[in-house]
Amino acid sequence: MIKTLAERFWAKVQCGSNDECWPWLGCVDKDGYGVSWTHKKRPAHQVAWEIETGQLWPKGLQSRHTCDNPPCVNPQHIIPGTISENTLDQVERGKHNHARKTHCKHGHEFTVKNTWINKKTGNRMCRACNNIRQKQTKQRAKQKCVTNNII
Repeated sequence: MIKTLAERFWAKVQCGSNDECWPWLGCVDKDGYGVSWTHKKRPAHQVAWEIETGQLWPKGLQSRHTCDNPPCVNPQHIIPGTISENTLDQVERGKHNHARKTHCKHGHEFTVKNTWINKKTGNRMCRACNNIRQKQTKQRAKQKCVTNNII
């Protein structure tokens, strides 16, 4: 008896109720996300979403796990989205690497008073480090003027 793709796929999933995570029991990648081999290597959660919705995964979009559980393939927990949306989800839930940082690389604490957001990149910036950089730049410019006898 030949099994359909859906039958072969769901045989590797521990299904539960709609609000529970459904862990992928097959192979996983280095980040813990399920890997399905249909006609090529694909993220298992995207295949689950396709089987459930009957639509192809939207080209160019990432998977947004509402449960933050990499092996979960419950289609109710998977939303297609942009890289920006996925990153914002991570930041909101405190899962993004940079969102968890409490101090800048020079040890200054990220507080409301000591932090500003770079409008070009969206990154948090340390005001203390920025002030130090500005003073150093002014000192170098002043030293350059003295060295070149401009003053």
